[in-house]
Amino acid sequence: MYSQLTTLSAYSLLQSTIKIPHYIEQAKKMGYQTLGLTDHNVLYGAVEFYQQCLAQGIKPIFGALFDCTFGEESMSFPLYVFAKNLKGYQTLMRLSSEKMITEQLNLAACDSLQDLFGLLPEGEGFLPSQHDDLEANQKVLQAISHKFDSESLFLGITSKGLDPETIAWFNEQNIAPCAYQPIAALAQEEAFAVKVMTHIKEGSQIEDFRQAKEQATTQFFLQPADQLTASFGEASQALMNNQRIAAECAVELPLHQRLLPHYPLPAEENAADYLRKICFERLPQRVAHVTSAYEQRLDYELSVIHKMGFDDYFLIIWDVMDFAHQQEIVTGAGRGSAAGALVAYVLSITDVDPIKYDLLFERFLNPERYTMPDIDLDIPDNRRDEILQYVRQKYGQEYMAQIATFGTMAAKMVLRDVSRVFGLSQSEANRWSKAIPNALKMTLDLAYEQSNQLRELVSFNERNQVMFQVAKILEGLPRHVSTHAAGVVISDKNLLDLVPLQEGSDGIWLTQFTMNDVEAIGLLKMDFLGLRNLSIIDNTLKGIKRISQQIVTQKEIPLDDPATLRLFQKVRPQGSSNLNQRGYAMCCVS
Repeated sequence: MYSQLTTLSAYSLLQSTIKIPHYIEQAKKMGYQTLGLTDHNVLYGAVEFYQQCLAQGIKPIFGALFDCTFGEESMSFPLYVFAKNLKGYQTLMRLSSEKMITEQLNLAACDSLQDLFGLLPEGEGFLPSQHDDLEANQKVLQAISHKFDSESLFLGITSKGLDPETIAWFNEQNIAPCAYQPIAALAQEEAFAVKVMTHIKEGSQIEDFRQAKEQATTQFFLQPADQLTASFGEASQALMNNQRIAAECAVELPLHQRLLPHYPLPAEENAADYLRKICFERLPQRVAHVTSAYEQRLDYELSVIHKMGFDDYFLIIWDVMDFAHQQEIVTGAGRGSAAGALVAYVLSITDVDPIKYDLLFERFLNPERYTMPDIDLDIPDNRRDEILQYVRQKYGQEYMAQIATFGTMAAKMVLRDVSRVFGLSQSEANRWSKAIPNALKMTLDLAYEQSNQLRELVSFNERNQVMFQVAKILEGLPRHVSTHAAGVVISDKNLLDLVPLQEGSDGIWLTQFTMNDVEAIGLLKMDFLGLRNLSIIDNTLKGIKRISQQIVTQKEIPLDDPATLRLFQKVRPQGSSNLNQRGYAMCCVS
């Protein structure tokens, strides 16, 4: 039985309309027992794909479609790879990271691909007709083949087939045919929407939407397993190799591990003892009158923290906050359940005394219910980069990363994107956008029900109807990847072995996995929140301090100084006139 191995999901940004849950659900109805995911250069959807497959009783095959080069040759070629086992999956992650960080993937530099299957789609890049120097072409092909295990590199053949001479030539190179069908849509009706996505990505327009729609027909959509089995022929070598990949690839993704990082300490010290030492050293510095209640509470919290294995976590958070305070970076007072931890207060992670305000530690950590600790660190948005760079330098490039998030095509955005492809003017696009009600979680279907203006626009002509149908198909699909506003991961192990990465900003890498998927594989997420209001408070305090020093030294306060004016504008009450700015500032200082 044919297995659908080569599938681009919506995580191949602006290249596919396939949402992973819909893919697996539809494939199961069509008789598939094994499914693959081969997004373009990335593994964004790997965890979601794995979890959804298990939930539906489908065997998952991890793969990717890479744009590759080999050696110093100028030729480039596409290559599907599939992980045979967990080691192969880790190789797959490293290949994806290499491609997304350096923008290149030179297979000549790869040590070994023996835990992977490879598939050359229709021989693209290596067809004899594409090369004047056939001998040189053969040498490159053989060199690539030797990177894989014996009989693990195949020539991909779709149901359209290849000419017998091409198949024979690849057989001479010991590269056997393998059945594959690349898909980027679940149904034939979505082919035009995929074409529109290409135009969105390229920033181009469709000149004649009727003609473009007629031409956007493709056989590369999800078809029933028995239908494709018949197309390739049950006894064909190509189908048997497809079945071989499906049978031999078996990856059990390790989820819910405890990949907690360790705080770097001298060999003679351990995290629990060091945490206890600094907590009791700092207790009298934070509490004016230390009573037995404080000592007992601190001792209890430390015992729970140690029992749950979070000693290093608290030391890491303390170290980050200690750096911030040394650099005179204003930090938040602490919020959420972390404010109930005396350990956090003693270490100046929070500024709320939980005993004074009768706050419960158990809301934060409970030994009877294992949950990861979650302390949100509030820092000024204009100094967040200093914190991130400190963490990167302390733990290393390959052991710290920010977390990816995806911007999706919401109702108004997708209409603007599609309208540009259809050649609408700015004023016409604005009419469509204004026809969508301003409400949370608004969808195109809901907007159509609620907005007379939208219904009138849709029914106005055929072009508008086609536009709206395409927009509904694309709605909710990921459009771009960006950086999570707060999330950071730190690991003891090399992140390249745990999660696929990509280029981020300021030299800090970005996980290809989202926040939920990062936590699913067991990495610890920390939130460093950059807040604008803390930047304002920081600037205001510095300004007040400077002005108060001038008052003490009886220096005239320069009211025309732009910095002074900015300060007064921040601190004066709303509606107060410029004439009483100085008086109000004096009150603040005093």
